[in-house]
Amino acid sequence: MPPLIEADDVTFRYGSRTALDGLSFSLPHGATGLLGPNGAGKTTLVRLIVGHLPVGVGKLWVQGLDAALDSCALRATLGLAPEGDVLVPGLSGVAYVAYAGRLAGLSSRAAMDRAHMALHHVGLGADRYRRVEEYSKGMRQRLKLAQALVHDPSFLILDEPTDGMDPGGRDEMLELLANLVVEHGKNMLLCTHILDDVQRVCQRALVISKGKAMGCVELDRAARGVDTYQVVLTGAVQGFADSVRQHGVTIRVDDEGEGDISIPQGEVDTVIALGREAGVEFRRLLPARERLEDLFARLVRTEP
Repeated sequence: MPPLIEADDVTFRYGSRTALDGLSFSLPHGATGLLGPNGAGKTTLVRLIVGHLPVGVGKLWVQGLDAALDSCALRATLGLAPEGDVLVPGLSGVAYVAYAGRLAGLSSRAAMDRAHMALHHVGLGADRYRRVEEYSKGMRQRLKLAQALVHDPSFLILDEPTDGMDPGGRDEMLELLANLVVEHGKNMLLCTHILDDVQRVCQRALVISKGKAMGCVELDRAARGVDTYQVVLTGAVQGFADSVRQHGVTIRVDDEGEGDISIPQGEVDTVIALGREAGVEFRRLLPARERLEDLFARLVRTEP
């Protein structure tokens, strides 16, 4: 199976301003958070993926299709929920989503049937006959997701899908997005400035800055059967580290013995026993959630 997205030396300029500068990366299938400071090139990348801008310099493949040569075939596999509202005043919610289905190539009947299903799925079934201009901000976010889903695409691109939502609505939206990935097998590119949204929905995060890829980091430790802990160790730390790495353990500690250790689930007692044998004392062993904020800051600081 080809990568979900693969970019090779993609460069794009708006006149004299360079938005993407030799961008290269490869993403596997699944859910990826697209992160970067303002002006990093995130919006330009999305526009290239969906065919709103031409790929000039470099190569970009999406689900095995060349974005420059196969844009029509590619768009049939994509569902886009843009950041800004793209509503049609006067249409009901179901008519608007059905219209999106017709634009995606569905027949009139199929588009209407799927519009009802999509609106029920996102929690707008009871409001599907209201005019879209009467929808609240949170309802509009759900409506944009419904129109992105109506033609059952394999790949969803969502730009700030929780923007303007209250805490309860945001939690419901994130749960819905996670369900689309886990239960329905959707691929997803989640573009957001809310790092916690990425942590809760995505398996990895791609960080770009000044038009370059700074790094892609896996976030799904729990899904891979690994628990991460903050540790403070004393004693023969280096010998202990060499020993536990042979048992599938990842350990990163500084000269003071402080850092983190990732242990396969159910193996904590084994690792502690190995520590005793190596002459190491655990002064601290606390569950730690990988801090995406720290990761993001570190990657952006390494920008050229």
